[in-house]
Amino acid sequence: MSRRRQARKHEVSLFPFLDILACVIGNLILIITAVVLDQMDTKPIAEAAKIDDLREQTQQNIERSEQLQKQLLQLLTQAEVGSQRIAAAGQKVLDAEKQVASAQSRQQQAALLIKPSAIAATDQQLATDNLRLKDARKKSDAEASLLAVQIAERKKPLEKSIVVLPPGTGGGPKRSLFVEASRGKLIVYEGTKSWELPADKATTDPRLKALFEKVKADKEAIVTFLVRGDGLGALAAGQRAAEEAGVRSGRVPLPGDGSLDLSNAR
Repeated sequence: MSRRRQARKHEVSLFPFLDILACVIGNLILIITAVVLDQMDTKPIAEAAKIDDLREQTQQNIERSEQLQKQLLQLLTQAEVGSQRIAAAGQKVLDAEKQVASAQSRQQQAALLIKPSAIAATDQQLATDNLRLKDARKKSDAEASLLAVQIAERKKPLEKSIVVLPPGTGGGPKRSLFVEASRGKLIVYEGTKSWELPADKATTDPRLKALFEKVKADKEAIVTFLVRGDGLGALAAGQRAAEEAGVRSGRVPLPGDGSLDLSNAR
């Protein structure tokens, strides 16, 4: 008698269910990550980047100031050398005057001993010597005057300039409209020219509005306010005008009262 065939066992596979569960979990993780990133506040990061830029610019300004101080020391050294040359020229003048006085004294003494013809020849020689000494004195005086003028020019204090660097080359703005904020006024640097307007006219000035519209149309441009120590009120008026125009703006404090050097920022 033949054996019965054994009944096949029906097995249930859980692989499709686990696959679907893993996909669902992955999607949930992506959604949660997107929500968290969207809610993150990126303003502190931007402020930190601005602070780093300001620190770097301040360091460069300090290095520039040290270079100017070295140049001033060199000029003072040259001025001291010029003063020594003036003193030497004055000593030559005194020596020449002594020689003239000595010659005149010898002439008076010789007049008592020498014959009239010899006295005439001596007088002529002394006159020639006097003319030569006068010419030498004029040259010495002219040289001393020239050296005095040069020393006065070199002793004038050097006017320190503040170098403004261009915007960063990263993902930020690449062009900037520079506006200087000082006491009661705004100075706009448009190309190689500049013009100013009262701070209380910033929101109504048509020329400034037209420039702000150009900056607004350029996605890679920004308005940069260069703030003097006494220009906080003008800064507030300028920023208010920029906000009304809908343009991006930033501010950079200026270290000192020197003239601005925008040649590297254009």
